[in-house]
Amino acid sequence: MNNLKSEPSEKPDKLYKYKSLADEKPRTYTSRTITHQAIYFSRYDEFNDPFDCKFTVSCDGSESDRLALAEMVARYESGPDASEQQVQRVACQVMQHLSADDGGELPFDMYEFAKESIGRMGICCFCEVNDHILMWSHYADAHRGICLEFSNLDKNDFRQVTYVSSMPAYNILTLVRPRVEKDEEAHKLLLYKWEHWGYEKEWRMFNPPGPGVQTYQPHYLTGVILGSRISDDDRHDVFKWCSDQVAL
Repeated sequence: MNNLKSEPSEKPDKLYKYKSLADEKPRTYTSRTITHQAIYFSRYDEFNDPFDCKFTVSCDGSESDRLALAEMVARYESGPDASEQQVQRVACQVMQHLSADDGGELPFDMYEFAKESIGRMGICCFCEVNDHILMWSHYADAHRGICLEFSNLDKNDFRQVTYVSSMPAYNILTLVRPRVEKDEEAHKLLLYKWEHWGYEKEWRMFNPPGPGVQTYQPHYLTGVILGSRISDDDRHDVFKWCSDQVAL
């Protein structure tokens, strides 16, 4: 992959999450993040930017890897009730396309297959800074929300986002390789974001089992910063959430 726009930096001691209090659903999530140490890991295609983690698909590898991928795709597309004969017929069709040396792109369904495989990873996003005006505007309801401060973190759990000027390529044959290698390639792919977002200075945490709510230790949350336009009612609620924290 090329077109990299940022150099790796030292992992910060503190990371931040900007949170909105505008609607019932995000408000409920935010309150539970404080009171019950419950933090949500989402799929990458749930992000607000539809171009986040976009990629192109390549197929560069051995014949045996292509055969393994063809069978994997065939079983996925044929469904659980398909006969072995049906699966092998589809696998042959997939293999013909994978082996075609015409310089053309893989079919769209291959891209969708890669998306589905990568999309099983849960992601939680954090930011290096707590005072960026655009971050408050985009993610904290135009300064009416809050920003959560997390400290005492295991820095090995976090990976830095790299900002790029064009979409990276994903070798779909990675899907048939060992789990560790497959997850590492997925992590890399999910750490690329368009250069226009570089001001976010983003870090991401992954949850391989998939999207959903995970809990964290209470001492990780070390501060709550109120937006400059937060209402009196919301201020009162945030103070109450902080006093109602449940020790896990």
